[in-house]
Amino acid sequence: MKKLLVSLVLATFAGHTFAQMTLEQISGLIKSDPKTAQKEATKFFKKNKKDTDAIIALGNVFADAKDFASAEDIAQKALAMNPKDAKVHMFLGDLHYMQDDGGAAASEYEQAVNANPTDTTAYVKYANIYKDKFADQAKAMLERMGQNCQGVNTKRLIADMYYRGNHPAEAAKAYAECDMSTLTESDLANYVFSLSLGAKDFNKAIEVCEEAGTKYPENVAFKRFEIYNLTDLKKYEEADSLATTFFANEKFEKSFLDYIYYGYALKGVKKYDEALGAFSKAYEMNDKRVDALSAIADVYSYMDNPTKAIEYYKQYMDKSGSSKGTEIAQLGNYYFELAQDFSQAGNEADCVTNAQEADKYFVQAIDKTPSFYMNYLYRGRNAMLYDKTAALEYLNKSLELSNGSAPQGVVNLINKYIKQCTPEEEGAETAPTE
Repeated sequence: MKKLLVSLVLATFAGHTFAQMTLEQISGLIKSDPKTAQKEATKFFKKNKKDTDAIIALGNVFADAKDFASAEDIAQKALAMNPKDAKVHMFLGDLHYMQDDGGAAASEYEQAVNANPTDTTAYVKYANIYKDKFADQAKAMLERMGQNCQGVNTKRLIADMYYRGNHPAEAAKAYAECDMSTLTESDLANYVFSLSLGAKDFNKAIEVCEEAGTKYPENVAFKRFEIYNLTDLKKYEEADSLATTFFANEKFEKSFLDYIYYGYALKGVKKYDEALGAFSKAYEMNDKRVDALSAIADVYSYMDNPTKAIEYYKQYMDKSGSSKGTEIAQLGNYYFELAQDFSQAGNEADCVTNAQEADKYFVQAIDKTPSFYMNYLYRGRNAMLYDKTAALEYLNKSLELSNGSAPQGVVNLINKYIKQCTPEEEGAETAPTE
């Protein structure tokens, strides 16, 4: 009995007996006593070397402690005994993935597929790695899975891969090949999103919204995307009707984009005051989205109130820090509208003042994009209010730059303005007629 007690004492180290420790005990030693942890891991490995699940569990103990080198060493020892162990290859792939080495992870997942072609997990993990930059490789692996695995909805998985990989146009095509009855509620929402923002197939998006909305009436996404797509199609009356019902339902949480699209639908049916309210609410909800200020300026322009348009567009440009030539030119166009108003009211002094202010912005826009014919058209049209000789110069330049690149309607308009500015034209008008 004494010999037994002595043996137990001698076999005790730092509070641990040399009997095999549990994984939990080994885990507790990795940080506090790494040498003992390694010794105990070796014992555990030797005793369980034929149990792949136990070996992987041991590797995960070290991986959880961020000791990836030890975890990989355990996996490599397991592979040395059985190079075609699919589970170990999968575990090695996971280790590489945790360390942001996608290429190495994918290689291990592919070896797992080769070792066990009927396990879907490795196919999906491989595709997940390549879905962003190498979607064709991801698709090929999923198609391979469809050939080797029973009962897999490969088309749906491919569509989902494209969607999660941020390839909405390809996702829309892939979803179109699926049996709609097999798509989940989430799939249908992703399909609509892909059609709307990727394929720009607004009509098909509306069709899917209506079908999915009937199946899932409480899902607000289908209602709002139907409004969005109707607005994008310029079907403003239908969009306004649906949006009015949507906004009246207090159960539906409203978003920034809901108000933005509602604003455009309202503007489209000439409910300008209500449109201003919708855009203002959008900006109130998210003042980082200063495009709402641009939309407000646009409504004021439609309301023949260029002064307010200028006010809000300046706010937009100040807050956005925009320096795009097209946006600088837009501010010039609002000043042109104001100058026109003064001209029509017979106030030539304020007309010239504002037209010259507009010209400053057109000059800036031309500096940004000197080869864009529209900026010279804007400048020439504006100059017709106070200097037809200069206007003729700008319009001729616009015509020169537009050669072969402008729609015929724009070319006709330039020629019309040139004719109005030509000195030989008797009774030529002093301001652009359009």
